[in-house]
Parts: sequence; structure tokens; C-alpha cells
Amino acid sequence: MVYSELTEDERRTMARMRQLVSEVAGAIGKRWPPEGVDEGLGLLQALIDEEAFSKPIGLTAYGVCFGDLHCMAGPLRWTHQESEVACGAYVRWKETSIGINATYMIRKRIEAGQPVDIRDVFKNQLEQCQEIEDNGAQ
Repeated sequence: MVYSELTEDERRTMARMRQLVSEVAGAIGKRWPPEGVDEGLGLLQALIDEEAFSKPIGLTAYGVCFGDLHCMAGPLRWTHQESEVACGAYVRWKETSIGINATYMIRKRIEAGQPVDIRDVFKNQLEQCQEIEDNGAQ
């Protein structure tokens, strides 16, 4: 895998998605970006529970904001990843090959009709990244 900074197109797309979440949050008296991770997780859960978005772009917007919360919480950052099977924005754990495909993580669950407990998914992702690193992954 090859990692680099986000492309300008990725940055613009992600900014539009954050704006979409910000507008919907504003309509219910909330704000994006949040003051902290806990507030952000609560807001995303409320939007998911209210089914504020149903189209793929809106569902992917959840993922961008979910990734932002990971970056706020731990040693993760947005990066551009290229591999044999995928190319795009990716939340990377430190300078390792460990990461989170945050942009589709929430979307795939919603589209599959699975319940989403955003706090649980968030906690599990951070724990898994740490566990993988502890087991020697680079």
C-alpha cells in the first residue's frame, strides 16, 4: 500500500460532506463540527436514528464525520491510500498500515439494514487498531 496526503478532490468532497452534516445538524439545533468526540458521537447517532440521510452521499457523509471523530480521539489522521484493490481517503493509525475505512463503515451497515450503535462501533475500531498494533502489525 502507498500512502500520501489527501488529494485536492478528496479534500473538496469531504468538505462538502461535512457541510451537508452541518446543515442537517443546524436544522435540529445542533452544530458540526462538535466541541468534542462524545458530542459528535451523540449527534451522529441522533442523525442515524432519525434517518436524516438515505441516499449514498448522505450516508457517506456520516462516514467522513465518523472519521473526523477518530482523528480527534486518537493517533489517527486522514490520508490517501492506494492499493491493488482500492484507492481513496482512509483514516490511518499512526504511521502504520492499520486503518479504518470510515467513509463506508456506517453506510454499509445502514444499507444492510443493520442497527448502528455509533459509540460501540467507534470504541471497537479504536480498540482493534491498538490490538493489531500490539500484535506487531506495521
